Amino acid sequence: MRWLVRIVLAAVLILCAGWAPPTPTQAVRPGGYEALLGRIHARQTSLAARHAAAPPAAKDPVLRDASACIEHALADSIWPCWLGTAWDFNGTTQTPGSGKIACGYFVTTCLRDVGYKVQRVKWAQLGSQAMIERLMGPGTTRRYANVPVGEFARSMVRAGDGVYVVGLNSHVGFLLVRDGEVWFCHSSYVPPGRVVIERAEESSPLIGASVRVVGRIVPNDEMTRQWFEEAPKSATATSATPDEAEFVTSP
Repeated sequence: MRWLVRIVLAAVLILCAGWAPPTPTQAVRPGGYEALLGRIHARQTSLAARHAAAPPAAKDPVLRDASACIEHALADSIWPCWLGTAWDFNGTTQTPGSGKIACGYFVTTCLRDVGYKVQRVKWAQLGSQAMIERLMGPGTTRRYANVPVGEFARSMVRAGDGVYVVGLNSHVGFLLVRDGEVWFCHSSYVPPGRVVIERAEESSPLIGASVRVVGRIVPNDEMTRQWFEEAPKSATATSATPDEAEFVTSP
């Protein structure tokens, strides 16, 4: 009986702990990031084919699977590779851990790498609200003005789990809402200046922002259909259909 009690207690602790951000990857092995993206794009192609072949009544489950795939690919695979990469106002690197990257370029690069067709350079140079509206279309954002960060975080939890882009007065990054908590992943100008994932309520840029503009990436059926349309068609991309668990790259 004692062993059963221990198992139950361990399960409760795991459930209560929720999601925790990954530790920074010190160095991605040569070719590791490209291989990771190849696995993500193969999964994208597989899901796009499933969605295209599914009868109307069976398309919604594929959309849900794809939303989960995109969230996992960003939060658990792509972002960890970028953690610790240096920030610079003029940074444009496309390689995690090498060079420097500005906040807007971080957002557009991650979205391109997960499979969306974005104008990486042009959109990175836009104001944050304009960038989000280019991604998702006008009228699809929510604006929070002069809202305390705690109230903002609680509102995001009510909005539901998923990945969002958030634009501040002069900054932009991602929000991850998962297990009742809100995390901010961004290329931070706050010293020491690097890509970080931090709790929203403890983030200096979020705390100090008088305006926050939010757009949802996933779950977002229109964005996911767009992701299907932009799936690679090459033989390389369609040669494998890996499970999301295989996305994580090792240093």
